[in-house]
Amino acid sequence: MQRLMPPLADLSSLLLALALLPVLSAQFRQLGFANSLVLGGLFILFALSVTVLRRVAPPAGARLLPGGDRRIWAALGVLFSLFFTTGVLYVSGFLDSVLALGRGLMDEPSVTLYLLLTPASWFAVSLIYMLLLSSETEPSVPRGSARSAVLAFVALVGVNLMAVGATAVWQAALRRFGLAQTDAGLWAVALFFLYLFLFGPPRVLYAARRDRLGAAVAMASFLLFTLALVWLAVS
Repeated sequence: MQRLMPPLADLSSLLLALALLPVLSAQFRQLGFANSLVLGGLFILFALSVTVLRRVAPPAGARLLPGGDRRIWAALGVLFSLFFTTGVLYVSGFLDSVLALGRGLMDEPSVTLYLLLTPASWFAVSLIYMLLLSSETEPSVPRGSARSAVLAFVALVGVNLMAVGATAVWQAALRRFGLAQTDAGLWAVALFFLYLFLFGPPRVLYAARRDRLGAAVAMASFLLFTLALVWLAVS
């Protein structure tokens, strides 16, 4: 049953993506502050889901952080924060407002505060993920229990929904600038590898808490889900 959780979570997430992407993509094409709240809500769910995955006990003798070096995980967390902040600034209309900003609208100190504080605030909030990813958390959910299976399913879906939100942002941006029609193949390859770095770490943390076959199933399912999201983003 435990080995079926990742495929079931990814299949459920894909069904949710098919239902939510048209709505989210249309919403994100209308730039506004409400969009930042949507992404902010998805990020909260994402952070909570990563916390739950970290709470599942790993196999005996396994490292709590696969790969061992916290700096690698911290760097991946910062990378996510950069892209998340950029996405929020785009869908909220901040980037467009910067291009249209003139000194006649605001004095120089106000412009400086506006340009610095808004991105810095979102970046600081998103760094919570970096802390969650790179710090060691004491496991509190026994591996192999029914409770761990249910929590894993919910947490994996929560992580995947952040990827669905990111896909909606890419859909909106690619269609706005007409890039999907001209360079779809190039964008698909770029997005696939980008998603591996952005959303792969939580799945690796989960897979490290499974046996060898369970880990292989979890990672294979993640790759298929990522390919599906990339296809949806550029189609």
